[in-house]
Amino acid sequence: MIIITACGGEHPVGGSKAGTAKNQTVANAPKCGVFVPKVEEVSRFTQVPSWGEDVVIQYVLLATPERYYLGDFRAIRILAVGMNGKLQHSFLKKGQGPGEFQWLSQVQKLGDNLWVYGTRKLDRLSGDGILRSEVRFDKYYYNLTMMNDSKFAGVRTEVEGDEKTGRRIKRAGLWDLKENRLKSFRTSDQRGVFEFKQDKTFLTLSFGGGLVPDLILAGDPATQRIYVCETDIYRIYVMNAEGKLIQTIERTIEPAVLTDQDKDELAGNFNVNGMDQNDIRMRLKKQLPDRMCPVASMQVTPDGYLIVERPVKSGINELDIYNQAGQFLVTLQNPKDINLSGATFLSHDRFALVDNKGDLPVVIEYHVVQPEME
Repeated sequence: MIIITACGGEHPVGGSKAGTAKNQTVANAPKCGVFVPKVEEVSRFTQVPSWGEDVVIQYVLLATPERYYLGDFRAIRILAVGMNGKLQHSFLKKGQGPGEFQWLSQVQKLGDNLWVYGTRKLDRLSGDGILRSEVRFDKYYYNLTMMNDSKFAGVRTEVEGDEKTGRRIKRAGLWDLKENRLKSFRTSDQRGVFEFKQDKTFLTLSFGGGLVPDLILAGDPATQRIYVCETDIYRIYVMNAEGKLIQTIERTIEPAVLTDQDKDELAGNFNVNGMDQNDIRMRLKKQLPDRMCPVASMQVTPDGYLIVERPVKSGINELDIYNQAGQFLVTLQNPKDINLSGATFLSHDRFALVDNKGDLPVVIEYHVVQPEME
C-alpha cells in the first residue's frame, strides 16, 4: 500500500505551534495578472569542441555579471564561460577525492566563494574553481543554501527513536559546518516519497515535480530570510535566521489532476530486478496519487524575488513570482518553445537555459520585457 501522510494541519515551527503572523499575506490575486511573458533574447552561444570531448553541458547552474557557470552532471564538470561564449575555466571531476564528486546537487556563489554540494560533501572554491576547503557530512541535506560562510539552511531526513523501527521525518533547519543544529524551522512526516509492498519487499520511490508531498526550503543569504513549505498546501512560511515566523504566503489552488495516461508514462520505465515488470508497473500505476501537490519547488533569485513552481498538469508548470516584501506580482506561463522549469533565473526578469534540441547544446539568456514586475 502507499504510505502517504494526510494533507493539511498545523505543524511545529521551532518546537511550537505556528500562530498567525503579523504580516500574514493571503495572496490569491497577482498584481500583474497571469502572463505568457514577452521575452527578448539577450545572448546566445553554442558549445564548441574545445570545451572538452567528454563534456556535454546540461544546465546553467548560475551566472555573474562576468560569466556563466555551466554544468555537465554526467561528467561532473563545471565550466566557467564568458558572456561571449569563450571558455575561461573548467573544473571538478568524477571521483571521491578532494574536489571530486560522484554527483552534484547544489552550486551557489556567496561573496568570492563558490559552494558546491553533492555526495554528502561541501566544497568551497574560488571563482575560477580552485579548491579552498572541503567538508564531509554524515547526513544528506536537501535544498542546501549557505546563509554565510559558516552556516547553511537545508532539509534533512531524521529518525525519531530506533534507527530501524523509528518514525522517519524531514526537518528544515539551520546548521553549522560541523552539522550542529542551530535552529529547527519545521518538521514534517511528508518526505517526498511513498512506499508500496511487493511480496515481502517495501519499495521506496522518490518523485520530483510535486507528485508526492514533501518538505522543501529556499534561502536568501542577502536578507537572511528562509522560506519553508509543505507542498501539499500552498502555504509558505517566511522565517528569519533566528527561526521567527515573519510572514505567511498563501494561495488557494486546485491541485493538478494526474491522468491514467500520465500514470502510464510514470510507471512505464520502472524496473525492479527479479520481479515481473508488467506486474510491478501495474501495481505502481494503481498506487500513484490522482492529484499532484499545489507546490513543486521554490527558488530565490539573486535580487531577492521568490519564485514558486506550481504544477498545472503533468510535465507543465507555472511560476508564481513574489517581490522581496512577499507581494504576489505575477504568474508566468511557458512561452512557445521555452520551458521555464528548466530555466535558471539571474534576476526576477532575466533567465538563462540550455537548449539541447540541436547537435550541440546552446546557452540562451532572455530578458522578460512584459509584464513589468518592478
